[in-house]
Amino acid sequence: MNKKISFGTVIALILIVIAVTFSITMVYSSEVFSDKMYAIKEREALYSKLSEIDNIVRTKSISDVNNEVLMDAIADGYISGIKDPFAEYITAAEYMLKTKKTEKNIGEIGIEVYQNDSGYMCIEEIIPDSPAEEVGLYPGDLIIEIDETEVNKENYDNCLKMLQDDPGTLMSIKIRRDVKEKVFEITRRIIEKPVVQSNIFDKYGYIKITSFDQTTPNQFNRVLDDLIGSHVEGLVFDVRNTAGGDIDSVCTVLDKLLPEGPIVSARYKQGNVELLYSSDSFEINLPMVVVTNRHSSDAAEIFAQALKDYGKAKSVGNTTAGKGLMQNYFKLTDGSMMKITVAEYVMPVSDSYNRVGVKADFEVSIPIELEDKLDVIGVQDDAQLRKALEVLIGSAKQETSSESSTQENSDEE
Repeated sequence: MNKKISFGTVIALILIVIAVTFSITMVYSSEVFSDKMYAIKEREALYSKLSEIDNIVRTKSISDVNNEVLMDAIADGYISGIKDPFAEYITAAEYMLKTKKTEKNIGEIGIEVYQNDSGYMCIEEIIPDSPAEEVGLYPGDLIIEIDETEVNKENYDNCLKMLQDDPGTLMSIKIRRDVKEKVFEITRRIIEKPVVQSNIFDKYGYIKITSFDQTTPNQFNRVLDDLIGSHVEGLVFDVRNTAGGDIDSVCTVLDKLLPEGPIVSARYKQGNVELLYSSDSFEINLPMVVVTNRHSSDAAEIFAQALKDYGKAKSVGNTTAGKGLMQNYFKLTDGSMMKITVAEYVMPVSDSYNRVGVKADFEVSIPIELEDKLDVIGVQDDAQLRKALEVLIGSAKQETSSESSTQENSDEE
């Protein structure tokens, strides 16, 4: 028996639904409004405190206030205060220098520097076969003058710019080594730091990648093509101690090795996932092994995990650092930059390796004191590399046996 619902009952139900919807919306809106008001109050307190400090300093302090230096220090302090271990503030001068390094036809002398507590430039690294190495500069040397301009805290950024100029230009550098000072005349030239090296062990290719930067894909392609041209039967990729790196670079390298499909995605604060890179259908069909250690991080982890996810390689060594977070750069109106973490990397099969690292299929360790001497210890003292070659040889033999069985079955048919 069908019961009829009166028009009044329908109206009442509609009003109830509207009331409930309105209540839910008001509660949600109230929470959002409260969060926004709380954020506004927090900002007001921040600005108020900063203003109070500024007033006291400008009226009481005997120090001269350099507004440009002060603004950079405030910005740097803010970024440090958000407790993002990978966040960074970059001054306009530092950003200009970084940008120049990515441009072609920029002459330099082949050094990596940092500012020490005294305000001087301290040489951290000398690039092999560079003008700096040729004239006899060493890591640890303090650069105290560039072209007769004293290097100090106040003009450090300007002195950074002076390191680079047109190729072929001459520069003068005064350094302090221990207690002695010495002047060097150096000619700038275009420098491409070697970041990919190769070797052949018996019939198996070895590729060491020390950095994933803009020069890596071309260097990698040259090395890989040479090894394939030498008819190697397998490949070992060594990304031990390889940290940081450019995601464009590592994904371009992976595209050469992987079959068609996603390489890496990003999961943002709101929970949405975006595909960042994918590979085409071309792939290298050789047995592969990747060697990692606890210092392999960021791009090196994407490299190792992607190869594992597609079943292209086994991994040997130690669990990696577990740095699976994506940072973006944001340019500010005065030409400076800031870098903050905006997302978590998501891999094709294994989701995220952040904080847990990429697990080694074959866990092999070497003494800690040898970890920074991998280039000089040789295969005989490198248990991780020996194991990688052992695994690679086994995979190559298994693949050869499988191909032979397939061919025999085909012949019988």
